[in-house]
Amino acid sequence: MKKVIFAAALAALALVGCKKAEGVYVADTNSPVRFVAQNIGTYTVKAEAIEAADQVVGVFAGDPINRNNVQFTVKAGKTLESATTLYWGATQTDPTPFAAMYPYDGTTEDVQDGSFEYVINNYEHANKFMTAYVSAAKGNDVVLPFKHPFAKLVVTVDATALENDAVKEVKIGNITQTGTVNLLANTVTAGNKVADPVTPEVVEGKYVVILYPEETNPVIYVSTLAGDTYAFQLAANYTFVAGAVATATVTVKGGAGDAGQGGLGAPATVGSFTVAEWGEEASAGTTEAASGTEVATDWWYLIGSVNSTVWNKAFALTASANNTLTITFTYNKPANAGDEGFKLVKVAKAGVSAFVADISTWNTAVIAEAGSNDTSATITVGTEYSAFGENDGNLKFAEEGTYTLTFTPIGYKINVTKE
Repeated sequence: MKKVIFAAALAALALVGCKKAEGVYVADTNSPVRFVAQNIGTYTVKAEAIEAADQVVGVFAGDPINRNNVQFTVKAGKTLESATTLYWGATQTDPTPFAAMYPYDGTTEDVQDGSFEYVINNYEHANKFMTAYVSAAKGNDVVLPFKHPFAKLVVTVDATALENDAVKEVKIGNITQTGTVNLLANTVTAGNKVADPVTPEVVEGKYVVILYPEETNPVIYVSTLAGDTYAFQLAANYTFVAGAVATATVTVKGGAGDAGQGGLGAPATVGSFTVAEWGEEASAGTTEAASGTEVATDWWYLIGSVNSTVWNKAFALTASANNTLTITFTYNKPANAGDEGFKLVKVAKAGVSAFVADISTWNTAVIAEAGSNDTSATITVGTEYSAFGENDGNLKFAEEGTYTLTFTPIGYKINVTKE
């Protein structure tokens, strides 16, 4: 927190009292202020914010006490104890505003009236960060109601229908992660929205981002290993509330043999967010992508004398990593020696059902080429091949069997293992 979230740290508020016309503050040493933390037990399990007793918080007091960031420790029974005692004013009749924040940071200074900039770029800290505010009269316990000043968005990506592909990353845009927290004014003010989509934290397989409370319409971008990017968005703006968790599930479909979910166009509509109290994330209904952006229009397939077929069926490779496709298949020796071998072909997704009968639908074919590093076109297991051409014979193996082929489209590199 010390290095990443404050533009300037919290500072003494002692001069604030000088603004009042009531006179100089005189402590009533017979009337110490007694603090009690509220909601700490509630949040112990649900948000992992204040996990147990002996956690440390910073306490702020307004007129006429005017003290800033006094270190207090949460004890059993949720009372707060400190080496520094705060006292009510000797002649005080008006209530005093009190504020607190967790976790405590003892290096804070140079911030007016308990106001500071907070940049949400440390998930662990932001997930635990809590504030409290109350106005209390002399003679009463000061019960500090700790709560999360930010909102949380939890996204589940259902990729079970993503054929021969997998989710590479998720990003979320059109949200705000900078702003100002004013403890004694009890305000949280959102700043400018992020310039670029942010990468959420992955928590138990879900994508989680913490943001400022605001009315906005986040865009959820889901990118796949094969190069597709799908976008999801609500039909209208949504109001994110402090201390609440909004959840949604989005479903992506695509991959080999699928023309994709849109091409260039508006982001898909997410039906709604389900809201729960922070720490009790609810499950939302599934929403499929109706359209997407930057959607790949073609795919790599294997065709030949393979899997008991003879050049009459294509088999999709599977995206297994960035720029890496794999396929496991059975290599057959056909009755007609001229039919032996296979090719890797890239073809438009929409043309998959037709390209077998019409060779002209092949966009690219990776095959043997005279003058390459394997002029015989026979691939040796365990050897990497590259720069295969596009205008010559079939790729072959010396013997039948089950093979796993790994293909790198950029560089046309091929590696093979045999079971």
